[in-house]
Order: sequence, then structure tokens, then C-alpha cells
Amino acid sequence: MNPSPEDASIHTFEGYFGQGRLIQHPSGSHLLLASTLISPSGLDKLDIQAGLPQFRYRNPVHGGPAFAGMVWFYPGGQRFISRAGHVFQSTADRSTDLAYLFSLRAPEGEFQTLGFSHITVAPRRGRILGVYDMGVYRFAHQSGTAPEVWHYSMNNELLHRDTLRTFLPDPDGQRLVAQKMDVVLSFLSPDQQQLYLLEASYPQERQPESRHFFPENAHWSLRSIPVR
Repeated sequence: MNPSPEDASIHTFEGYFGQGRLIQHPSGSHLLLASTLISPSGLDKLDIQAGLPQFRYRNPVHGGPAFAGMVWFYPGGQRFISRAGHVFQSTADRSTDLAYLFSLRAPEGEFQTLGFSHITVAPRRGRILGVYDMGVYRFAHQSGTAPEVWHYSMNNELLHRDTLRTFLPDPDGQRLVAQKMDVVLSFLSPDQQQLYLLEASYPQERQPESRHFFPENAHWSLRSIPVR
């Protein structure tokens, strides 16, 4: 496929809330639109098999477990997880589609709501891996100085926590200082033994205006974490 400007066209759709995120089902048959400008956050299902997106229906339980503006599918597409750590099923039957199943458990004393910036499912290892961050909110997910990776079993048992703390030279190079960190991307090795995180770190006083723009002094790194 070699797209060109002549192949492209713009179509305008009304009736959707802004600042949402589109997530494609692994089958390629439909999209989920996770909205953030409504409270509680909502979810729309859009069919794309005919080309242009066609609205099918909206999450039927308004006011139920939060989607928080982002979801991640299991590799097979049979389930998906919201940013708030709630797990839902994905089916072809409207009566059971988008139905709530359970929530990932937070450790005692932790505030979990809207806390995941990335979630990766490793079915061959039987693990759900979430980058947990208290700096995650509905409208932007700037990370704190020490986000963590939470390792879950498929049975919702929290097995292990890895703290992601970064120390880099300060501007004059005389000492190491704690950095503010954004996890930009997470992905698994082919054998699902390692979780890789693409990170952008920078001094606390030089935070980016949004997660889409990083300061010139950002330090980029790729971190490898064993899947527990």
C-alpha cells in the first residue's frame, strides 16, 4: 500500500465527545472510542468493516466502572482493560458486549483509580503487566518520579512490583538527581520473557507542557524488566 494525498479524504462526524482515544480491536473489525469529556467516562463502539466508521452502540452502564479515556485489548480481543484497571469482555453479542467482569486489585493502602498509563497482556506467561502511576489522570498522564510496574496473574493476583526510579546528571553534570519520567511505550519480547519500556526522563523543574511534547533536554532510554 502506497498512500498519497490523492487517496485520502476527510469525513466529519458529529455526536461524539472530544478528547477521546480510538483503540482498534485486534480483528480489525471495529474501534472503541474512550471519551474523557463526559463524567463518568464513556465508551462507544464503531464498526469499520464497511470503510468509514459507523456508530453501533454506547456502553450501556452509564456511571459504572470508569474507562478513564483509554483501554487496552487482550491479544485475542476477547477482553479489554481500562486505564482505571477494570476488565470488560468484548463479544459479537450486544447483550454481553462491553460487560464488566472484574477489577485489577490494588495493594492495600494504594489508590488505584485512573492509575495505569500502559497495560500489556502476556498470555503465554499468564500475566497482566500494568505501568502504575499516581500522576495518571483522565486528561493527561504525566508520570511521577517513581512509577511502578505491577505484575498480575490472569486470576487477578498481584505477584510483584518493580519501582522505576531514574537518576541522571543535573544540567552542570556534578551530581545525579531524581528525574521526572514518562513511560511513552511498552511492549513485550517475542518470547514474552521481558517487558520493554521506552522512557523519557527530565529534571523536575523542566516538565513538558503535555505528554505529546518533551523538552529538548529529555533523556531517552529503553528499560528491560523481567516478566515475573
